[in-house]
Amino acid sequence: MARLNNVDMAAFRKTMEGVKAGTDTARTMQKVVGEWQLTGEGPQFRSVAPYPGGELVMETDMSKTMGGGALMPGPMRFAFFGLAASYAGVFAQTVSLMGIELQKFTVTVEAPMNLAKSYGVGDAPLVGDVKFTVSVKSTATREKLEEAQRLALDRTPGVYALAHPLKVTSEVQVLA
Repeated sequence: MARLNNVDMAAFRKTMEGVKAGTDTARTMQKVVGEWQLTGEGPQFRSVAPYPGGELVMETDMSKTMGGGALMPGPMRFAFFGLAASYAGVFAQTVSLMGIELQKFTVTVEAPMNLAKSYGVGDAPLVGDVKFTVSVKSTATREKLEEAQRLALDRTPGVYALAHPLKVTSEVQVLA
């Protein structure tokens, strides 16, 4: 069984064994460098995301109510996409390790937002509680799927970042 649920099980298991053996294969540094586009033509923010097969130009634009042109999805859409994709990948890995085959699988991530603080008005929380909904078609029992869901929530980096306070720092670099 080379792939199950579009997960390369041999590669995944090999990496798991390396992590268990104490290698640094589980450690990585994530970094995004992007540039605000100052000309007023096109999307407001651009970043190039490298990956082993090449690179992807990612662009985002604020909604018109936030001063953008709504030419591309806004930044929060990308954040929620990242959460959903990260969780979906971990869930697919988890059920695959459990030997569960999926016939259909979708993830919905949702949270209420109040942008008043972004406009400098008030101090209400910007984002409310985040909800993940997993829709699955499989021959597995509900209990097994709920077990996989609990494990995936615990193992997903984006969920960890939401559920645990992290130190956030910032600096200004003045260019010559």
